Amino acid sequence: MENRRRDRWYEALSAEVYTGSEVIPADAENMGHDGVCLNVDTGLPAGTLVGISMFRVDDGIEDPDLEPVNIPARVVWCTDPDSDAQIQVGMRFVDPQNL
Repeated sequence: MENRRRDRWYEALSAEVYTGSEVIPADAENMGHDGVCLNVDTGLPAGTLVGISMFRVDDGIEDPDLEPVNIPARVVWCTDPDSDAQIQVGMRFVDPQNL
């Protein structure tokens, strides 16, 4: 069992990560009060400030009745993008007033 300070939620969420130079499609592995773990196809360096747009999906289709959640975040960790495993990126949400 994981020792975490806060609970994680496992919801069907898709996301887009905005780096300033590209938009990276992603799926949420899990989300907590202060951050999210995303499955992506492109690795991101720790410390990178990004924008995330997350939306609820049902059977892979965006829920048209819910608006996406848009929030800035900072990359905390990234699995090895050169491995054969799915790339995961851990991000901590950033208070927009502290940018």
